[in-house]
Amino acid sequence: MRPAYLADKVGAFDNCKDYFDDEATYPTAYLSGRIADSVAPRLATTFAEIRAAAPNAQVFVVGYPQVAPNNATDAYVTDPLTPNSVPYNGVELQFLHDIEQQLDDAIESAATDANFTFIPTWDQTAGNTLCTPDPWINGITLYLNSESTCDPGYLPADGNTDICVEIGALHPDEGGVLEVANIVQESISDWAATRGITASASDVTQGGQVVLSGGGFGPNETVQIELHSTPVVLASIPASATGTFSTTVTIPAGTAPGAHTLVARGLSVAATSQARGADLGIPSRPRGRRRQRR
Repeated sequence: MRPAYLADKVGAFDNCKDYFDDEATYPTAYLSGRIADSVAPRLATTFAEIRAAAPNAQVFVVGYPQVAPNNATDAYVTDPLTPNSVPYNGVELQFLHDIEQQLDDAIESAATDANFTFIPTWDQTAGNTLCTPDPWINGITLYLNSESTCDPGYLPADGNTDICVEIGALHPDEGGVLEVANIVQESISDWAATRGITASASDVTQGGQVVLSGGGFGPNETVQIELHSTPVVLASIPASATGTFSTTVTIPAGTAPGAHTLVARGLSVAATSQARGADLGIPSRPRGRRRQRR
């Protein structure tokens, strides 16, 4: 939103920051306050509802890519009536950058508090913002309109059809979507490589012991070891500062022969956060013993 548009709606400004960053004069437009007082609490509520609906789900929250560059100057300004334009001066671009960073930080904080896995894209996209040689972000394409509706693929600016803006403005372009998807896929692959648990043996007799190791839990999170099918808690231990654990558990003497699963379940403050298993077989009789002939 350029000062010329603001002048028509609110009053004369040198830049958009003067309007959207003035808590005292324009409190309803104060973006930093909206993020802190409205967006952050709603994120917390939404994430809590997701956790309540799916207490054992592993939830990934993807952060924002950088849209506006840091330390921008007026040299980046282009005519708003040209395709894929950047109609913002250096002050406005820096303001957009700072506000978006505050929003991204709020999302990460809410995700962390909910014990979700946050996937950042902020640092990875710093070299591909608006005004860079290879931007992953759409600029603004608009046209002045005299009709009551906008052309297909365009939306009215602020509900006013005098100016129609192409859908996708200031969002990742097709290449940017692919690049962000690659970041997310790589992050999930790295995450998956640390998940799961392993047992030191695949067959254990009743009353026997097995060493169980795993990773991918929260730092110092309590990990509960269970034997399934019917859950039996074998141990509760703290994970390390890096989210790993290793412990020896004893298979109850009365465990029925057959296939079982050892599960390591991470317990967060809110609810069960992780659940992963390792298959285990209980032989019908201890190995190494033969039935004596009579």
